[in-house]
Amino acid sequence: MVVYQERYVARSGVGAASTMIPANMATAVNRALDRVEARQGCDVDTFVGRELGMSAAERAAHFAPEQIDALALAFDAHDRGRGFIEADETGIGKGRGAGGRLPARLATRPSGDFLDREAQPVLGFLP
Repeated sequence: MVVYQERYVARSGVGAASTMIPANMATAVNRALDRVEARQGCDVDTFVGRELGMSAAERAAHFAPEQIDALALAFDAHDRGRGFIEADETGIGKGRGAGGRLPARLATRPSGDFLDREAQPVLGFLP
């Protein structure tokens, strides 16, 4: 039997992940998160907390562990002048992740809008 997906094991410690990951991508994602932690000198939770100015309790209240991992990858890519494509399935939280990246980035580049499908501003879940 060929296994195409496996449970995602989040690097973030805010809780247990509830999603699956393509089996052929799991090792690459873990290696990428290893590199983020090595470059940043801390775990992904500490790195994302520092970038967002959020406590551990605030992060846990607003983001799933998969989203913390994605935020860490995105912030690290930005720090290196690289892009980041978040291509999770529907309902995983791409919008929340993008919204989480806005405050930290607007401080250095104060422009941009983030709207939901009804064209309503989406920043109310952030501090």
